[in-house]
Amino acid sequence: VWSLGVCIFAMASGFFPLEVAHEKDWRFSRLVAAQLAGFSTVHTIFSFYERECHFSPPLVEVLDGMLLVDPLRRLQLHQVESCAWLAGPPPLRPPACFAAFDDGGWYKGLAPAPLATTVDIDLLEAALSAEAAMAC
Repeated sequence: VWSLGVCIFAMASGFFPLEVAHEKDWRFSRLVAAQLAGFSTVHTIFSFYERECHFSPPLVEVLDGMLLVDPLRRLQLHQVESCAWLAGPPPLRPPACFAAFDDGGWYKGLAPAPLATTVDIDLLEAALSAEAAMAC
């Protein structure tokens, strides 16, 4: 779970939370102290780099649980699987300006765009040529 938390953190932030999970890394010792004091792991890590945390609250919550240094307090895999962050986004809602027209199924008249099943090579080459000409 720890390693998965490190991977998710790195993919979501663009940087690794620690160099190594050992006292040799100054961040690790500070992270242990912050966790013992009850601070968010994610916000503590972002503070090391003086960066603003842009993670959603559900992502912070699950990463805080996954990146607990004490393995007995760390989330277990079944807890990670049932977290709010993995539950997905809430269902789409129509913009407020559609409220007057909402009959409970505002999306009914919308059909998905058809998928292209074949590619017209001549049309594709013409589009690429036009794009290349505009780039020059």
